[in-house]
Amino acid sequence: MTDPGPPPNARDGHTWPVWPAWLIACGGLLYATWVAVSLLVPVGLDPVTSYVSELSATDQPASALLRVSDALSGVLVGIGAAAILSGRTSHPERAGWLALAVFGAATIADAAAPLSCAATADLRCAAAEAAGAVPLTHVIHAGTSAVAGAALALAVVLLSWLVRHDGRALAITGAGYLAGTAWTLVEMARGALVLPWPAYPPVLGVAQRFQLVMAAAWLLLLAVSLAPVSYTHLRAHETDSYLVCRLLLE
Repeated sequence: MTDPGPPPNARDGHTWPVWPAWLIACGGLLYATWVAVSLLVPVGLDPVTSYVSELSATDQPASALLRVSDALSGVLVGIGAAAILSGRTSHPERAGWLALAVFGAATIADAAAPLSCAATADLRCAAAEAAGAVPLTHVIHAGTSAVAGAALALAVVLLSWLVRHDGRALAITGAGYLAGTAWTLVEMARGALVLPWPAYPPVLGVAQRFQLVMAAAWLLLLAVSLAPVSYTHLRAHETDSYLVCRLLLE
């Protein structure tokens, strides 16, 4: 009899332990701590034009909370990704988990090297930034943020279609993150180069907040996609060839 292959959504016969999924899920939730802070803490930053990372600047009221939550998020996501990376996976998928682990490490570095002030809300900070008179951590933060964003984008591209064959929601949120990243880069270019297009006022804060909400949602859905597939689920999705084989074996 011809072997029909592994059951649908069984990840080629390999089921990961559940704890890496829990770590990634918790990391995704912590990565969205800034949403609660924006709603509950009077920060004085314009959500339309300010960077989310400015909420963690050392002169902001929620700096310590957000830096701790970001560091924990990076640790949890990094450990979860590294645990899965150590297993037997295909080369593209291994690259995806490695990129996610790099994202975790860069997020930790982001928390360790915060901005010193919020340039979008403080003219003196903006002037010091333009003159290069800000602390080294302020400069490093730009680099770690860029690495985190690029690594997560690579993980999204490599993992959204490899982790599960029915991960439609994962692919949609991944596409949302990539769109948000592109939008954020356009808004940054408009601010830096004074581009005449598009005609609407700069909305960097809106673009980046959309990007980061999509990032947190993608991490949560990635964790869900790693959950073990139940026997009931497999029975509900079995094909005719699986049904025939199962009946003959029973």
